[in-house]
Amino acid sequence: MMERSKIVAVISAAAMLGSCTPETGAPTASDNPEILAGNASIRDADTIEIHGRAVRLSGFDSPEKGSRCGRVNVYTAGANALQEFLGQKTVTCHMTGKMNGDREIGTCEVDGVDLGDFIVGKGWGRDLPKFSQCAYADKKRLPGKPWRASGALIVQLIFGALATMTG
Repeated sequence: MMERSKIVAVISAAAMLGSCTPETGAPTASDNPEILAGNASIRDADTIEIHGRAVRLSGFDSPEKGSRCGRVNVYTAGANALQEFLGQKTVTCHMTGKMNGDREIGTCEVDGVDLGDFIVGKGWGRDLPKFSQCAYADKKRLPGKPWRASGALIVQLIFGALATMTG
C-alpha cells in the first residue's frame, strides 16, 4: 500500500513541476513556429536562410542559377541586390507550413518592406499569381503578363523576351 502512495506522490510532483517553467521574459518571434525571425543569408533572390532554415520566399520567381542577360549574370545580381537591401537587419518571415523541396515557404519582410515587393519592384523577379493572388503585380502590368512592367529591367529582358518569342 505504501508503494502505491509513493508512486502517486512522485507522479503528482512531476506533473506539477512539468507545468512550471522558468520565467524567460516575453516570447520572441522565433519562439512561435509560424514566425521565423533573424539575420538572413542569401541563397538567391527568392531563397534565404535564417537560423539554418531555408525559406523559399512566396509568391514570386527570380532568375535561376546561370541566368544571364548579355554579360550580366542576373541570378547573382538579384541575389546581391537582396543582400545589399537586407544588410544585417532582422528579417521576419510568416511561414505557411508548406515545403518546396528542402525549403519552407514563407512571406518575409524587413523594416515593414515585403521582400517580394522589393525584388519584383526592382525588376529582379516576377509575380506568380497562382501563389500570390497577384500581390506583386501592379496595375501597370502588361496585358496577360503576371509580372510588373514598370521598372522591371531584368523581367522585361528575360521573361519579356520569352513572352515575345512565344506570344
